[in-house]
Amino acid sequence: MTNKITMRALIDLSPISMTKIANHAGVDQANLSAWFTQDRYLSDDAIERVQFVLGVDDDRLSTSKVFVWRVGRDFRQLQHLVKTCFDKPKLMPLVKKRVKRYELSDLFSQPMATLTDESGHKALLILKTSTVKDAMSDARKLSWFSPEYLEDTQWLKPIQDNSRYPFPPPLQASAEAIHEWKKGFISITDFNEMFRGANMISWEQVIDAATELGLNPAQVMDWLRHITTGQK
Repeated sequence: MTNKITMRALIDLSPISMTKIANHAGVDQANLSAWFTQDRYLSDDAIERVQFVLGVDDDRLSTSKVFVWRVGRDFRQLQHLVKTCFDKPKLMPLVKKRVKRYELSDLFSQPMATLTDESGHKALLILKTSTVKDAMSDARKLSWFSPEYLEDTQWLKPIQDNSRYPFPPPLQASAEAIHEWKKGFISITDFNEMFRGANMISWEQVIDAATELGLNPAQVMDWLRHITTGQK
């Protein structure tokens, strides 16, 4: 079974409370909390139900959902998930759509990023609102979603040689969409749409789309052959 450290990280980073997670899993919240902190007994069946709610499938993170994780300035739990659950993880900054050019400060005032990997895992990272203490400190010294602060990650898209920013051009999404996503749910379709708009579609996202449309590999091959050669 997935270890307690991973399960606790998934609960603590989720926008959904432990109480709601326990209710969805049909488990008493007090017993679940005590299982983490006091080693109280919890049946294997109950643990599996909690894992299902958390998006764990056969001891692995599911690739059929987009995880939404709210992270404080302490990245240790997120770092644990990156190291144990993701295969060659890639980051992309995400910002709200607007006309004005994006500066490094945007990643502190509305800090978000996507986290993906070669196995098809997908997560939306949201840095919790800065505290007054953070706001008064030097923003350049604060941790943010970048390979500098998340070990074993890389930018999905390379930084342009002539860029004066320490990040690639951010993905963009509407304020309305981001407001909904912060509640804890973003569909695979919406997630992939951000990359399509930035001309950054991956093969994993093509597979996601084909699966959602109910297409099998043979149908996809036939369609590709038709649009490229005209053959049916």
